[in-house]
Amino acid sequence: MISSILSILSVVQNIYANATIELTTESFKKDVLGNDNTYFVMFYMTNCEPCHDMMPQLEKLAKNMKAIGIKVGQINLDNYPEIATTYQCTQVPKLLLFRPNKEPLEYAKERSAKAMGKFINDNQLGQKQITLLSNDKILDKFFNTSAKIPRVLLFSSKSTIPPMFKQLCYKHRRGVMCGYSNEQDDNVEKVWERVKNLQDEDDEIIEEFEAKEKQKAGQPEEPKGENVENTEEQETQEEPEEKGFLVEYPTVFFLDWRANKGKEKKGNGTESGEMKRRIVRYNGKINFAEVHKRVLEFALVKPKEDMEAERLAEQKRRQQADRERVREDRKKRQELKEKKKAARKDKKKKKAQSQREDDDEL
Repeated sequence: MISSILSILSVVQNIYANATIELTTESFKKDVLGNDNTYFVMFYMTNCEPCHDMMPQLEKLAKNMKAIGIKVGQINLDNYPEIATTYQCTQVPKLLLFRPNKEPLEYAKERSAKAMGKFINDNQLGQKQITLLSNDKILDKFFNTSAKIPRVLLFSSKSTIPPMFKQLCYKHRRGVMCGYSNEQDDNVEKVWERVKNLQDEDDEIIEEFEAKEKQKAGQPEEPKGENVENTEEQETQEEPEEKGFLVEYPTVFFLDWRANKGKEKKGNGTESGEMKRRIVRYNGKINFAEVHKRVLEFALVKPKEDMEAERLAEQKRRQQADRERVREDRKKRQELKEKKKAARKDKKKKKAQSQREDDDEL
């Protein structure tokens, strides 16, 4: 009987462990403080009943946040008392939201997964990294094919930017430019026209998308042939106005018009430094992990080694700044100490002089 209960508890613990990350001092410094992650952390103690009471809600939160790329962790202060001192954990549980290059924010309200999730989303970074494609001027800038930075474009049915997309765009802020267009936006049709105008040798991608549009509108799919006359006639035919603009939501487009750094072989075996414009559509499972993986596959960001080198360089810069700050503080303390010493010496000298004057009078 006891063994059965223990096995059930073990299974439950394993389920929990898959969602919430148990942190150590090392992983806390590396993943929470020394990385580009957004982390929601619970500081707890073994004998803290309120801590254990809220763990199911923390697990639920961790599973919800995983889909948008935000991590949830917990650290036992019994094992790492220095962390408790650093973050002034006089009471537990203590909940802090850690964001890159920002001071941690404390959460002290309702301890439900829904309330904590809202707090995280409200304070999430990434909004500034997303361009809302709301007018022609912004469209001209976003679809500027002479730009060297590739684009990630999300068509969504939501009027507000999904937290997943904010996290993704913040994560890749140094490598891509993000755009957003939603179903309620009057400009969404113009955005789609710009995407279609970029097509070069990627016609099949655009045609597949348009075919789905026409199926929704109840129109027959056009045959994929090379008949120039038929193509011209099809281009002159206007879509019925009452059908409106139809697009499949959500859909992510990866747009890349950078010059190819390498060389690709032509049909005759010669090499060329040119690369065709790349337009890739993805409307599979839209969550952080899937879209993040495709951003990397599409080579929209720098190689992992370069990103790691940049991270180490940034970490080195911070450490250097900390050392300089410490040296400056030490210098100020030394100067203050010397001033106090000089003042005491001067006071002692004046006292001695005063004593000599009194002795002379006697």
